[in-house]
Amino acid sequence: MTMTDMGVSPADFAVTAARAIAACAGQDVRAQAKCLADDGLLGVMAAEDIGGLALPLDFAVPVVSAASAGLLGFPLLESVLLGHLLQPALPELAEAIVSGSQCATIAWAGSVTAKPHRDGIVLNGWVSRAPAATDVDWLLVQVD
Repeated sequence: MTMTDMGVSPADFAVTAARAIAACAGQDVRAQAKCLADDGLLGVMAAEDIGGLALPLDFAVPVVSAASAGLLGFPLLESVLLGHLLQPALPELAEAIVSGSQCATIAWAGSVTAKPHRDGIVLNGWVSRAPAATDVDWLLVQVD
């Protein structure tokens, strides 16, 4: 039985999200990730088989709105999106993001080029608008 089947609305969920986000205020990014994951907010749209709540987008909107209103420094929008969108290609990473054991963000501006070098890859370019980029494990960038 889903939350929508139980009569829980996005507005009800927004109240819970606001309380959970307020409880995370003042903590570092790792502690916020754990707090938000424990309350199910990182996996609001992710599938249940990776620890998510499998709720539709209209439940994620009030979560992100509450984070913005609370000036939460955690990349919540990015985590919710990546936890959901990475499921088909990288389910282990999606599960780690949803559980809060790994943190991720998105660089919303800029791009890089990628060239093989020895046993790795060298990125060249610039990116910006990546919330908490220095505090996360994963950074999604556009590669030209």
